[in-house]
Parts: sequence; C-alpha cells; structure tokens
Amino acid sequence: MQFENRQFSLLNPPASQTPTKNILLKADFSERILMIKPYPGLDYSRFNLNDVDAVMHDLYHSGTACASPQWGENYSLVEFIKRCENQGITVYLAPAIKSTDAYQSTQALIEQGAEVIWNMSIEAAYVKLLLAYGNFDDKQEIRDFIVADVAGEHL
Repeated sequence: MQFENRQFSLLNPPASQTPTKNILLKADFSERILMIKPYPGLDYSRFNLNDVDAVMHDLYHSGTACASPQWGENYSLVEFIKRCENQGITVYLAPAIKSTDAYQSTQALIEQGAEVIWNMSIEAAYVKLLLAYGNFDDKQEIRDFIVADVAGEHL
C-alpha cells in the first residue's frame, strides 16, 4: 500500500478482483476458539482443550511452525494437531500465502489434518473463525464461509 494525500492506495492492484459475497451473519462470535501464537520452546501439553471447538494457530513469517519431533512430542505442532483431531477439534493455520513453494514443514502440518486459511492475515482469519463458529454448526458451512471473500479480507 501507499499513503499519499491522506489516503491509502494499492501499489500493485490485482488484475481482477473477486467480488465479495453477501452472507447474512448475526454478530455472534464464538467464545470457543483457542488462539495460539508460536514461539521457540512452546509446550503444547500446557493447553487445556476443554470447551474448545477450534484452534487458530499463528505461523512464523515463513508460513511454518515447529513440525519436528526433535525436542519431544510436547513441542511439536504435528503432535498437537493429532491430539486435537482425537478430540474432534480442527486446527487452522494462518497466515500463509498459497504457493507451490510451501515449506516441507507446512506440508507436514497439512498432511496431519491442519487446515490452512490461505492468503489472509492472522487477525482476519481469527475473526472469520469467531464468526464462522458463532453462526454455523455444519462443518461444510464453516469451510465455505472461511474461503468466501466476505469483505475483501483475502490478500
């Protein structure tokens, strides 16, 4: 973006922009979404998953997180995703730009069952999850809402 004359404008606007979708929503934000910001040495065993419907897991700047079992199961996001899956909890990852050049660790997380919210900031992804789980009960409706461009939130 560029700021000029007290206004923001896109430096490289997309050639074609997908029109946003008009979805009827109530201002119901779920209180059952756990947000995790990763850092070196994060011990996933410390997270209580009672009363959690979904996890929004932030990623490092490169779109990765610790997927290695090198430091033990409690420190691996792969193992945490398995734990969540066993409890029926979906783990969402963001931010990540969709690309064929995704890191091997990102691919391992996807293969384990994590759902990446592509091309969206962590803040927008988190709010979308809060709204999705606050407005819909069906998994497919939740997925459809997350991938829909409701307010220009997709980068």
